[in-house]
Amino acid sequence: MLDPAHVNRVVARFPNIRLVNGYGPTENTTFTSCHAVRVPVTGAVPIGRPIFGTEVRILDGDGGPVEIGAPGELCVTGAGLSRGYVSAPRATATKFVPDPFSTVGGARMYRTGDLVRRRADGVLEFIGRVDRQVKVRGYRIEPAEIERELTAVAGIAQVVVQPQRDHAKEMNLVAYIVSEPGSDDDFDVVVARARRTLRETLPNYMIPAAFVRLGELPLTLNGKVDMAALPAVDRATRQCDTEYRAPSSATEQLVCDLWSELLDLDRVGVDDDFFELGGNSLRAIDLISVTDMTFEIELPVRSLLYNPTVEEFAIAVDALLTKTQECER
Repeated sequence: MLDPAHVNRVVARFPNIRLVNGYGPTENTTFTSCHAVRVPVTGAVPIGRPIFGTEVRILDGDGGPVEIGAPGELCVTGAGLSRGYVSAPRATATKFVPDPFSTVGGARMYRTGDLVRRRADGVLEFIGRVDRQVKVRGYRIEPAEIERELTAVAGIAQVVVQPQRDHAKEMNLVAYIVSEPGSDDDFDVVVARARRTLRETLPNYMIPAAFVRLGELPLTLNGKVDMAALPAVDRATRQCDTEYRAPSSATEQLVCDLWSELLDLDRVGVDDDFFELGGNSLRAIDLISVTDMTFEIELPVRSLLYNPTVEEFAIAVDALLTKTQECER
């Protein structure tokens, strides 16, 4: 996949050069689609439209066509399609399958394993690999979709999103980020900006629980990201674009401790927002449960939605404590 930053530098330096992004697996010799880049790109570099003599299908997990803009596996057919793999009938049967959309008898298509989407103008965008799909809290997630949104955030040059289990064995998403060269933004500011951006474009369960800054992404010998070499996240540091303010009451201190433990953070400030810190709906339920047990009260879940900062939440806890004590008199 072409690096948008490199492409934009070429376009800026050589405005009269026609830069073509050619996509195609060897099994569909040689190109499947092409896209001419004439202006700077934002996000991923498109892979364009199918070349002459080639057709593409974008299919869901059940083999049905997806809607415009929806991600799906790219399957190709046409004049360039090879017969299969030499001396590997099982692999051939798995990847070269009948084309149910063709009117030609015996037509086949090749399952690339690549995840793409078709824009409204017909241009294809490469997202990632189908085999990178992960399941987090019951939802099937494409890490490449999150990476695509994050690469458009100011201050981020490269990013890889990888699932990781926390101390409670819960699966969470971790975003490993390489900052843009020359960026003066503090990393915490970049993270806060990234969280806001993702909340506007993706569902809550797709927002990474932790963001880790790297000088560069670890690579394998063939130049791909070495997922196994990404550092494990133990206890993350607080990442907010607000100044840290220490708790000033016993309730605030206890709430900060509970949030810190639940979210695996080194510390939590009074002005910190639960969802800005990486909290989600399931963790909100856990938080309400542990808060009820700690303070011996019964808070409704909406208390956190209406009071997402430590200060606001502590006020709600104190108010319920006072009401409970008055009722017991």
